[in-house]
Amino acid sequence: MSEQTSTTEQRPPASRRRKLSETTHIPADPLLDCKAAAVEADMSLSAWWQAVAQGRMPLPCYPAPRSPRWFASEIREAVLRTRALPMEQAAERLRKKMETEKAARAARKIADSEVPPEETEAA
Repeated sequence: MSEQTSTTEQRPPASRRRKLSETTHIPADPLLDCKAAAVEADMSLSAWWQAVAQGRMPLPCYPAPRSPRWFASEIREAVLRTRALPMEQAAERLRKKMETEKAARAARKIADSEVPPEETEAA
């Protein structure tokens, strides 16, 4: 087992880590390791760590060194919060599209209602 894996990419820096004593949780709320947390969030392990690094998923707490754990309730809340984003973004895009189409219709209406200047024949 001489193979070394880089764990610094997977763990947040020490200043961003939460200790178990600093968290408030429901006693029946289970702690999940990274694999179980990724399954709970319905994503791959690499996507899970990327989401944690980007702040879309909660930071882990460390009940022991080198053993990041997440509360299941925090993961569920983050998933609901994250899954709502695409719907809000789609609604915003639709609103902008409708405003653009409305402005284009108004411009066409103005252009159609204008009387073209009469052409005078040069003799």
